[in-house]
Amino acid sequence: MADIKIKNVEANQKQPLKAKIQLKKDKKEFYSKSESFDRKNSIQSIFKTLL
Repeated sequence: MADIKIKNVEANQKQPLKAKIQLKKDKKEFYSKSESFDRKNSIQSIFKTLL
């Protein structure tokens, strides 16, 4: 089971959505990404980038 955390999510009409995504498994961080997403994208599209 992975512990998924999404930090610093900001939504603004003039700026893209910014989210820092961290996945942790067995207390070891194996994925950390800071990315900007268009407002049209949903949280599901953020998770698709992890695949």
